[in-house]
This record gives sequence, C-alpha cells and structure tokens, in this order.
Amino acid sequence: MKTSVLLTWEMPEIYKSQIHLKILYNHQNVEVQAHLKRKLITKLQPDTDYSFMLMSHGNGAGGLQQQLSIRTAPDLLLMKPTQYQATVDEDKVTIILPEVPAEAHVK
Repeated sequence: MKTSVLLTWEMPEIYKSQIHLKILYNHQNVEVQAHLKRKLITKLQPDTDYSFMLMSHGNGAGGLQQQLSIRTAPDLLLMKPTQYQATVDEDKVTIILPEVPAEAHVK
C-alpha cells in the first residue's frame, strides 16, 4: 500500500518568492521552491515514525526552521478491494474488502 505525507506551509511576506527550502527526514533531504507551499513525500513505510525538518538555506539568524513528527498509518489492507459481482444496476457497486489482520493496531 502506498504511504505518503503532504507537507504544507505559509511563507512570511518578507521572504523573496525565489527562496528554496530544504526538507530533511530520516537521513534524506529534498529541496523545494518555497512559493509552492507544499510537498508530497512518498514511498514512506506504513506504521513508522518520521521526523521532518523544514528549513531555509543559510539557516543562520533569521532563517526559517520548523520541525514536526508524524506516524504513518498501519498497512491494514494487504490487497485492493475487489468487485463482488457485476450488476445491471449502474449506480451501485458491491465490493469485498480484505480482512484486517487481528494484530493490527486500529483506533
């Protein structure tokens, strides 16, 4: 199953629109243009803690820096849902959901 997180931010008006930000997480880093105000981080592991640090280049006095920690959702569906049966009624579809593992931590 795909696991991702969407990071979003707002930039103070005093910063130039061409500023680049660096996102550090779990021994990886990604650069993004600050004016985009979002970055989708993909290929994360399910049921795993991640710590993200968003910072501007030259992170000295007055530089931007923000940190957050998340935990990705557990991988509950080990396979995609399947269609139960084809029906003539076009406005209704019945699907079969895979069983959730008994050891899964679901809130």
